[in-house]
Amino acid sequence: GTTTVAMRTYNLITGELMNETGFINPQTSVASDVIGRIEASMGGKSQFLQQQICEAIEEALGENEIDPDSMVITGNTTMLYLLAGLNTESLSHAPFEADCLFDVRMNFGPTAAYLPPCMHAFVGADISTAVLASGMCESDETSMLCDIGTNGEIVLWKDGTLYVSSTAAGPAFEGAGISCGCSCVPGAVDTVKLTDGRIDVHTVDNAPAIGICGSGLIDAIAAFLDLGMIEETGGTDEDELILSENVFLTPKDISQVQLAKSAIASGIATMLKEAGIGFNDVKKVYIAGGFGAHLNVKSAVRIGLLPEEFEDK
Repeated sequence: GTTTVAMRTYNLITGELMNETGFINPQTSVASDVIGRIEASMGGKSQFLQQQICEAIEEALGENEIDPDSMVITGNTTMLYLLAGLNTESLSHAPFEADCLFDVRMNFGPTAAYLPPCMHAFVGADISTAVLASGMCESDETSMLCDIGTNGEIVLWKDGTLYVSSTAAGPAFEGAGISCGCSCVPGAVDTVKLTDGRIDVHTVDNAPAIGICGSGLIDAIAAFLDLGMIEETGGTDEDELILSENVFLTPKDISQVQLAKSAIASGIATMLKEAGIGFNDVKKVYIAGGFGAHLNVKSAVRIGLLPEEFEDK
C-alpha cells in the first residue's frame, strides 16, 4: 500500500496462516502520496524508491523460505511501478495511460513474485485481487467495493458491467498527517465509543495509549459529533479534543479527515450518477483495505464517509 505494507504467509498444502506482519511503507520518507512519489521517481529517485521497498520486503520475509512460484505482490499501479523500477512518466500526466499493467512474474534479487494485472493507471492490482476475492462479479446483484485508504478506489458491478474509479483521499485514514496519528501498532487507539456520555477508548493489545490509528480516528470524530463538541460543519471551539492522557485531536485533524472522507463520499456519489442509479439500488457493499478491515461502519456513516443507505448492506 501507499502508506502501509502488509504480508501474510500461508501453507498452501493445509491453508494454515503461518504468520503475518505489517509496517509503514519506507517510501513515505520521500512522499506521502502517489503523486509525490511519481514526481520523486521522475526526479532521479527511482532506484532509491525501488531499493527501499525491496529491502523492506526482504526484511519482512526474514527466515521464511518462500517458494518463488507462490509469492504474489499486489498494490496500486504506482506502487508496482516503483517496486519494478519502471519509468513513472506515463502516470504523471493526461491521458494517464499506464504503459505497463503487469500480469507478469518478476525477480527481485533472490526473490521472485507474481504481480497481478492492474486495470488502469490509478486502479491497481490491489483492486483486481479485491474484486476477485469478493466474488462480486459472480452475482447478478448490484454491488459496490470501496478500498478506503490513501489512494481510495471504488468499484461498481451493475448488469454485467464493472465500473472503476480512483479518488485521492490522502493518508489521514492511515493515521498520517494527524497530530497524534500512528499506524495500527500496540498502544494505538483503534476504537472509541461513548459510555454514559463519556469517551471510552480501546487500544491495540490494550497497551498504554501512544496515538490514534485510522479506525479510532473515525470513531473519535463520530463520538465528538454525538457529544456536540464537533459541529456538523466540522467546527469546534476546542483547541484539543482529549481522548486520553497522551492522545488528542485538533481542529486541523478534523479538517484532514473532512478532506479525506469527502473524496471517498464524492467518488461513490459520482460513480452511482455515472451508472444512472441511486444509493438504494446498491444491494451489497464490500469494504477493502487495511483501514477498511477495521472500520466501524456506523461511525463511517455518522461522519458522512459512507451514505446511510449502505449501513446495513
